Amino acid sequence: AMLLFLGLLTHGFFAECLTRAPTLISGNVNLVKKIVFPLEVLPWTVVLSALFHATTNMVVFVVLNLLLRGEIHWTLVFWPFVLIPLAFVALGTIWLLSSLSVFLRDIAQITGVLATAMLFLSSAIIPVETLPESYQAVFRLNPLTFIIDQVREVAFWGRMPDWAGLGFYLLGAMVFAYLAFAVFQKTRRGFADVL
Repeated sequence: AMLLFLGLLTHGFFAECLTRAPTLISGNVNLVKKIVFPLEVLPWTVVLSALFHATTNMVVFVVLNLLLRGEIHWTLVFWPFVLIPLAFVALGTIWLLSSLSVFLRDIAQITGVLATAMLFLSSAIIPVETLPESYQAVFRLNPLTFIIDQVREVAFWGRMPDWAGLGFYLLGAMVFAYLAFAVFQKTRRGFADVL
């Protein structure tokens, strides 16, 4: 149950960002039309809000882990460092989806289904190692799987995270966020006209 909780906690962080992204710009028309406002900061508010919720959930995990298992691993201090790469993926996702959904309104209908699919195709519920080899590749392509596994390493098992893997993940996440930001900046000129 505690392993499942950590998987759901990590997925919940990303799912919150994913499902709020399509309505971020269209839901703040007054900021787009009436005043000069740096719209590129809006995704940060969503990510920070989701991080706050993830942190409160982690506090619940720590309390439950202490009550049920009688232990708290010192490696838990690395949890924020494990979540930072996923935060960049979430930020890039919000920039990309919030800008595209201004022009393609149906994106909002897809994100809930996508969030659910990402839950069931990650290691949140089923450990990837228990699956047949042919399915493992699909689960490992999910950007949540690696982070969920690393969260479990530091919070549940008391092991050090895979720093090399996190470094590569962070590099890829930052490239994705940069490209998504470029799309956001390119499309933002048309926001006021469409809205």
